[in-house]
Amino acid sequence: ATQSAGFRISGGGIMGGNLLIGKTSQTNTSYKLDVAGPVRADQVVVNTTGADFVFDPTYRLPSLSSTAAYIKSQHHLPGIPAAEQMQREGLNVGGNQVKLLQKIEELTLYIIDQDNHIRDQQQAIQQLKEALKAQDERMNSLEAKMKNKAN
Repeated sequence: ATQSAGFRISGGGIMGGNLLIGKTSQTNTSYKLDVAGPVRADQVVVNTTGADFVFDPTYRLPSLSSTAAYIKSQHHLPGIPAAEQMQREGLNVGGNQVKLLQKIEELTLYIIDQDNHIRDQQQAIQQLKEALKAQDERMNSLEAKMKNKAN
């Protein structure tokens, strides 16, 4: 076991500038920190870009019908890896956070669009109610006039 700067490395070490914990060799040296086993932390900060691009006027929000067709054929959301791929390759937490935020922002835009459609429908229903009421009043008036002429 190696002890340095207040931490202890057991079953690992520093290899080519990469820190290995719980292992003595590394299959993929592109990872600067390689841990065999679970990791616990009070906080993890991942540098990321966010997904505000969804709110850019040039962003093309996928239609719900194309999203539904994709889900039906692929069994997962567009832009999100399939569970099998995640299990096989792992998951880039920062990249995945951006994709999840993108999906949340897209859902927000869909909800806003649905709310606008509902509001338009409510307005149209109110106009139809008013027109129907006016027709009923006119019909009652005509019936009353015809009744008076008949008497």
